[in-house]
Amino acid sequence: MGKLFFTSSSLIFLIFLSCVTKLATSQSPLVTTFCHTKIQDPEFCLKIFASDPRFQTAKTVHDLETLAIDLGAKFVKGISNKCSILLQRETDRNIKAVLGSCSGAYSLISIDFNSMRVAFQTARPLSELGAGARAAVLKCNQDFDDMNLASPLAQDNHDLLNFIQIIVGNSV
Repeated sequence: MGKLFFTSSSLIFLIFLSCVTKLATSQSPLVTTFCHTKIQDPEFCLKIFASDPRFQTAKTVHDLETLAIDLGAKFVKGISNKCSILLQRETDRNIKAVLGSCSGAYSLISIDFNSMRVAFQTARPLSELGAGARAAVLKCNQDFDDMNLASPLAQDNHDLLNFIQIIVGNSV
C-alpha cells in the first residue's frame, strides 16, 4: 500500500510538473512567438525560458533577448566550469589536450557573450559575435572528432549552439 501511494504520488507530481511547464510557456504569446521565429529548436527555446521566472515579466522581444543573452552567458560559465573539472580529472593526454583547447574556446565564447550583451544594449548587430561564438563551439566539437574521441561536452555544445541561434536569430 505504501509503495503504491508513493508511485501514485510520484506520477501525480510528474504530471503536475509537466502541466505547470506547459502552462507557463503557453501563457505567454510573446515567448511562443519569440521561440517560433527563426529558431531551429523551438522546444529548447521554450524550455530555457520556462526555467527562469523572469520570462513571466518580459513585456517585449527586447526583454526576451536580454534574458536569452543572460541565460546563455550563465550556460557558458557552467560549461566552462564542467570543462575545467574534466580537465583536472583527465589522465589521457589526448583528451586532456582537446579539453584544454575547448577550455580556451569557452573563455572566448564568454567574452563573445559579454560583447553580445553590450552590442545588444547599444543596438549593434549580434551576427558577427554570434558567428565567432558558434565557430569556437564547432572547433571544440571538431577537435574531439579529429582525435576520434567521444566528447563529454557534446550535448552541452549542442545546447550552446541552440542558445547562440536563439540570440542571433531573434536579435532586434
